[in-house]
Amino acid sequence: MPANVSALSTYVDMNRKELLAKSIAGANSFQTSFVEIISGIKPGTSVLRKFIANTPSYNWDAGCGEPSGSTTVFTEKSLSTTLVMVGDQWCAADLTAKLANYMPAGSDLEGFEIPNEVIDDIVAQIARDNALAFYQAGRSTAPSNGVSNNMTGVLKRLINTSLSGSTFKPTSTYTAITATNAIAAVDDFVANIPAAIQGLQLEMRVPTDFFNALKTAYRNTYGAGSMEFVPGVIDNYKLLGYDNILVRRDDGLASSKVALLSVADKGNLILNVDAEGDSGEVAVWYDKTKDKTMYRIKFALGTQIKFETEVGVLNYGSAN
Repeated sequence: MPANVSALSTYVDMNRKELLAKSIAGANSFQTSFVEIISGIKPGTSVLRKFIANTPSYNWDAGCGEPSGSTTVFTEKSLSTTLVMVGDQWCAADLTAKLANYMPAGSDLEGFEIPNEVIDDIVAQIARDNALAFYQAGRSTAPSNGVSNNMTGVLKRLINTSLSGSTFKPTSTYTAITATNAIAAVDDFVANIPAAIQGLQLEMRVPTDFFNALKTAYRNTYGAGSMEFVPGVIDNYKLLGYDNILVRRDDGLASSKVALLSVADKGNLILNVDAEGDSGEVAVWYDKTKDKTMYRIKFALGTQIKFETEVGVLNYGSAN
């Protein structure tokens, strides 16, 4: 007799939307509005969206003249997604090996209820892979997973493409970020922030090596008490000397050798999503014919960038 999947199937059915949401955007990459999530973009379609940027035009005509100049710019971008399906099938031997830590000593699989933690762990791993794909899919150095193999990530769009000339960058070139040069590199980066966004709340998203190198540099230079961390938010600190810039370690940028800087609450980076109808599924079941337990999770993902001129790229060693 196989393991019992009825309780797990009920858990999945009752928490379908929550599990899908965690699969798609459960990583820390999407915890704030640094990335805007736009839903309802069906796979295989291309949806045009207009994004507005206003620059007030002042006319000091003392007479009765009409306003002059074009103050509103509409940027049109195409949003699309690719359907992603994640699944597996386990025979009794596979499940016994996977569930050994959950099963009572000396017991066998017959009638054993597969715990909810099994699907929760799968969801967490998918969330991590989605974050990596969001930033790094399409690059020669991208992590190899089924999501990355079928998307174009944000870094692929920004580096060594027609958009790269529009982003802001440090004046100097950096081939590595260490505790020795991290402060100088960040100051160089910040000095090139466009005037249009200098006074706004900003976030610098960085890989772990960058995050730790800068933290060590501050500690070595100014002492451990120099760091100001935001309560209740994991892996972040305020950029020393810049009250409006938060440095945040981003799991999706792991090993990327790239740091990004942009407006914190505007969502210049876009995650296109569809998880409704045929595009959204979380299911677990037992197949009598094959004598296997199976799971399947489906959703659709894509990426886009609203205003590349408001996105900063500090590339310290990546080719593309």
